[in-house]
Amino acid sequence: MLARVMCFVIAVGLDPSAVAPLESELETPLPAAPSHIAERFDGHQEVRMLYGGGCCCGFFREPLNDAGEQRLRRKYAKRGWNEARIDRVVRDQRRVGGLDSRAVESIAKAANAAGSLSVAVYWDLGEETELAKGESLKIAEFRTRRPSLASGRIVRLSQ
Repeated sequence: MLARVMCFVIAVGLDPSAVAPLESELETPLPAAPSHIAERFDGHQEVRMLYGGGCCCGFFREPLNDAGEQRLRRKYAKRGWNEARIDRVVRDQRRVGGLDSRAVESIAKAANAAGSLSVAVYWDLGEETELAKGESLKIAEFRTRRPSLASGRIVRLSQ
């Protein structure tokens, strides 16, 4: 059983034959998803958790919203940072939200190899986790558009 994660989680549903190549590409094992998550994906898919170093933070950052910006500003103001330095951090944080480019490319390669794949990013609430079917995208569109996956929707990728 997986320990409760206190951050965003990335779940990938894919053909069982595509698990080992994706693990090799990402250089990390992909543990099986808990049953309350796996049951929300297509029945023929093996659902794995995409972790890097014990959590998903290496592969995903929540896009910065206004509330997050205010938290950052307060945090760095308490540290005595000047406004220009805080502005740079906020600007940089707004640019880095979403899936890491390495994760996007690795997921796209796995989808190409398997023909299709499903991916979802969500905040783990245990059994109460909300995860619904979302949009379908072509793999090329996923690579270029980089949809926001933080909405708790399962995005289906296909050729």
